[in-house]
Amino acid sequence: MPVLTLLDMAKRAGIDQIIGLVDDVIYNAPEINFFPALPKVGTSYRVGRITNWPKSQFAKVSGGSTPSKSTFDQKVASLNLVNQQLQVPEEIVLADEGASVEDILSGEASRALKANWQLIGKQIYYGTAADSNGFQGLQTTINGVPGLEVDASAGSPNAAGSNSSAYLIRLEDDAASLAVGKNGSMNLTPWQRQQVVLSGSGNSQLVTMAYVSAFIAYFGLTVASAWSAWRIKNISSAIGKGGGGTTFNLTDALAAELVAQIPQQFRRNLRWFITRDAAFSLQASRTAINYQPAIQGGGQPAWAPAPTVLEGYPITITDSLENPFNGTGGE
Repeated sequence: MPVLTLLDMAKRAGIDQIIGLVDDVIYNAPEINFFPALPKVGTSYRVGRITNWPKSQFAKVSGGSTPSKSTFDQKVASLNLVNQQLQVPEEIVLADEGASVEDILSGEASRALKANWQLIGKQIYYGTAADSNGFQGLQTTINGVPGLEVDASAGSPNAAGSNSSAYLIRLEDDAASLAVGKNGSMNLTPWQRQQVVLSGSGNSQLVTMAYVSAFIAYFGLTVASAWSAWRIKNISSAIGKGGGGTTFNLTDALAAELVAQIPQQFRRNLRWFITRDAAFSLQASRTAINYQPAIQGGGQPAWAPAPTVLEGYPITITDSLENPFNGTGGE
């Protein structure tokens, strides 16, 4: 069935022309702007990893030494198909008195692309838990692996839906990156006017004329190094947890604990991706007189500024991560 209905157009038709069409869909997938995107020839590729170097050792004169060698690991990664079919019935387009055919179709194409970036953003973290036909996410890669995560709740998290995570990701070709198959091809086909089937079959078919297009591409997430991504889990602010549970703020101390687990050579091109709730909890945790660069009049501590850096690395707030509010909507 067509995604864009006559009801959708009817809602558009009476809109104040000064205000225009207001989009209430939450869209913020900044990962697309930061993750390296590497084209791959086909729909699969190989990832090679050096797991150990040859052993170096002292030896006694004429005593000899034990031979050694580097060790390697290799795996084949498959890319996953994104197949987004778009269909706008012609009579719906003609019923809109306030916009041209080109305006309606270009607007729908723009929203379709945003929906794809939103899909990829969530898949990066939640993997097959977000879409079972997509690629594996960072949550699976990190979860339970020593040295890759810190628990803000110290093992006693609030109920499901009250929590969020903060990810620290090394954005490099040999660390965390996106892979795009078919030599980086991402095709949004030109709109075509054609007859489409609404329902039924054979002589009982109901058909109409429609404009159709499609976005087709192959995507994957490459975690080339074991030292590519880390997270602080079970963050839960006073707003996120709601009336029950315990507040587990994101703090500078937790960030320092996480960074301390990262070998020095991998502390480059790192960026935090956190939820709105985690950003608020970090700001709340920093509101103390000994942190403030300036104090309000009367000697009262000022509310901390919105956080932009954590443990020396930049912060990006994303809606690709589940954001809790009043005990729902989070992890």
